[in-house]
Amino acid sequence: MSGLALIMKGLGFKVQGSDISSNKNVERLKKNKIKVYIGHNIKNI
Repeated sequence: MSGLALIMKGLGFKVQGSDISSNKNVERLKKNKIKVYIGHNIKNI
């Protein structure tokens, strides 16, 4: 999903998401100014 998130961001869409823990893909998304929440929570939908 991180690849799709980067594509959609590049097309001008607002993108955000969550992952169970931080990892290389999460850090790459954050560097591209995509909001990533750590941990899955209903509040993040």
